[in-house]
Amino acid sequence: MTNNNIYFWLEAEQPAAPQAPTSDPLSAGQAGQIPPQEPPQQPAPGDDPSAGAQPDPDDVTQDPQSMEEPKAEEQSFEEWKHNFLEMAIKADNEELVYMLNAVRDRELEVSQRRFVEDNIQVFMFRRDANVLKASKEFRNLLKQDLDRTNPGTTVMQHLTQVLDANPLLYQGLIKLSGTFAWKADLHRKWIAAFLGAVQVGGGATNKDIQICEKEFDINLSTRFATQFGEINIGKWSLIESDPKEYLKPDEQESLQEGSPEEKQVLRRKIIVKSIGETYRKRAFCVHVVSTDGTVYSLGWDLGNSILEAYKAGKVVVRGRENEDKEIMIGDDGEIIPVIDYSILFVRETGEVDDNGRPETEEVPFIERRDSTLYLVADMEVLKMASSGMSGMFFHQVPYGGNPAEILQLQRSIPGLYELISKQVV
Repeated sequence: MTNNNIYFWLEAEQPAAPQAPTSDPLSAGQAGQIPPQEPPQQPAPGDDPSAGAQPDPDDVTQDPQSMEEPKAEEQSFEEWKHNFLEMAIKADNEELVYMLNAVRDRELEVSQRRFVEDNIQVFMFRRDANVLKASKEFRNLLKQDLDRTNPGTTVMQHLTQVLDANPLLYQGLIKLSGTFAWKADLHRKWIAAFLGAVQVGGGATNKDIQICEKEFDINLSTRFATQFGEINIGKWSLIESDPKEYLKPDEQESLQEGSPEEKQVLRRKIIVKSIGETYRKRAFCVHVVSTDGTVYSLGWDLGNSILEAYKAGKVVVRGRENEDKEIMIGDDGEIIPVIDYSILFVRETGEVDDNGRPETEEVPFIERRDSTLYLVADMEVLKMASSGMSGMFFHQVPYGGNPAEILQLQRSIPGLYELISKQVV
């Protein structure tokens, strides 16, 4: 039967290259459905001297009722999932595939089914020899060197180090840039395979993938785009308890009764602390692939990064009028405009003022719109921010092959006919 896996769909005719790997990490040969288990061959009666022997009626091992059911059937799904995440610490690919296969045919809820099918895709893709080799190298680097304060930065540093050693693996990202609406989901599976991680989410406000280790877990959100300036970070809003959570008692009093300047400073402090704490335990792995084939990688520990940058004066908070002119109406009929917020990066212009001090300007970095945060910084701002802010790692790799091949890679994705109408035999 033909393999019918999403990575088979991403297969493209690779341009000839002297350093090409022996197998394409997005090829069908490594990424099909889980192969069925072949039953053991029974010896022919003529070859088996015990073929005609009668079974011992006292031998309970021959009684079907005494045989234990597979362990996966005895467990609840949550028990099985706990054991699966424990096994993921070892990152034994074949053992994880076996465990997924053991529960795949059970009656599962929608979220449970998605967890199983998502990770079947991840670990079947990881079976590719090139992907598995890169994944093992990455995990060895991570065990030797991990900044637990900024794990997302460390993860992207090690991942790019491994991919830089085999640049052809970057072609997978160029292919994904042609998948449009699929690209976010395929990208998180692509990253999870290289990291030996488990997919636990689907791109919303919560974590997407999890690297499991004995003493710690690394929670990551993945993002993929074809240009800078509109990368969805996730939901965030101020809530009623935030002032009490992030301000000292005297600051809470000043927020109510202080001068306009004091109130403004305290409001900004609440906003930055609320964002920082919301994202403190989750890092971001972001890839942007431009039309010329350049791959940009961003590892970002958003929570720690924003908090440290605000303390150092490298970012500032500004309120702004809601783009849709939203309002609230108070109990007394007062019309209250809804205010959105921007976090601006403070960069030096290269000029000096009359006192000889460097002049600075505030440029867009993060915006809140419709209760959602967006990374709106352009490439140059991100490069500058990563060199001046902790918890950010920025890396770019230009396409090293023939520019004419880029379009071929981007168009290697099948059309609607191949997805729906083509018969599988």
